[in-house]
Amino acid sequence: KRLESSMNGQRLRPLGLGDIFDEGFDLYKRNFVFLLLVTAITVVPLDIGLAFISPRLLPTIFDLCGITANSDGFWIWLVVLVTKLTLFLPLFLLAVAPLVAASAGRYLEQDTTLWSVYRVWLRRLPVLLAALALTALTLMLSLFLCIVPWFVVATQFFFVLHAAMVEGKGLGKTLG
Repeated sequence: KRLESSMNGQRLRPLGLGDIFDEGFDLYKRNFVFLLLVTAITVVPLDIGLAFISPRLLPTIFDLCGITANSDGFWIWLVVLVTKLTLFLPLFLLAVAPLVAASAGRYLEQDTTLWSVYRVWLRRLPVLLAALALTALTLMLSLFLCIVPWFVVATQFFFVLHAAMVEGKGLGKTLG
């Protein structure tokens, strides 16, 4: 109902590139402290955790792959890239999902509070996790098997979490 009322009030309308930037900057200016707080609650603990885990995890992965300090730099780079894409990027996207809900709620002029954002996030968590797992699996397969260029798959899945948070649909419709 709220989305329909916003649509009737012309809040959602086709925008040109300049209008998109204007609306985005206005949204962040009006809600800077709120959006900063929403992001900090999940992203800061995640960054602290990853700063602690990464130096301990990567050497183990290097050992499993048989990579030493004398190995070719390409293999070290590849292992770090794949680790970040498969482990850290999904966690980061999951942490940023509340920002999506907060931005959409404020843009659509809904009564959006800190609690309401995280309540939506917790309610949508199973769909978010399933979408992330499917996305990570597809990205890994496309990267390793080179069946489909990685960037095509990444582009396809870029907005999955946004759709899951804003539209509130199940996994199938979210991926659609």
